[in-house]
Amino acid sequence: MNLNSDIKLENFQVKFITRGQEVKALRNTDLIIKKNKVTGIIGETGCGKSVLALGILGLLPKYAIVDGNIYYDSLNLKKINKKERAKYLGNIFGYIPQNPGESLNPIRKIKQQIKESLRLIYNQKNDIYNKSRELIGMFGFEDVERVLNSYPFQLSGGMQQRVLAAICIASDPDWIIADEPTKGLDKKVQKDTIKVFNKIRDQGIESMLIITHDITLVKDFCDELIVPRL
Repeated sequence: MNLNSDIKLENFQVKFITRGQEVKALRNTDLIIKKNKVTGIIGETGCGKSVLALGILGLLPKYAIVDGNIYYDSLNLKKINKKERAKYLGNIFGYIPQNPGESLNPIRKIKQQIKESLRLIYNQKNDIYNKSRELIGMFGFEDVERVLNSYPFQLSGGMQQRVLAAICIASDPDWIIADEPTKGLDKKVQKDTIKVFNKIRDQGIESMLIITHDITLVKDFCDELIVPRL
């Protein structure tokens, strides 16, 4: 969509009702996440980092009670319906969830999964095929055809992370939101992940929100830092 807007949260709050108890996951949050910056959110477990990201994306569970507003340009994301939000999710926000091995569909080949994102902007099969090859090659894979025809379990953790990043940028989103992208990865793969984000930035996607516990990722890659309080 290329609106290239800040994300603005006004009195944004999230609570869950579980076993008859109310749990406040995010309280009265007023926040502007600036465009063309890489903003890191770092903090203790339970401080609401991932809840904030999922709230922006509209991916919180049905039992979440969400109040407040989320503005992107003049659009209030809190007010749009699920069908509209699904459209905006691919066009405005590219999402990189935790654990690439769990996020990729284990019974579908990589080429099938990347095509789903590409269909948002391409209609012709040849265009989709060529762009799939281009995206996979962009992230340092030499044997592009082998990767496209692989199932996720046939790839290493670092390779899965790069594939997920390729899928994420396939629809040319304005923003990347990544939830704990280095969590559970060994040191080498963590370094590879930072290279992946630099590669994404090289493709012209400069607005990013990264939720993390990883001090190194914040230090080496983020322009701004948000530390939520419990």
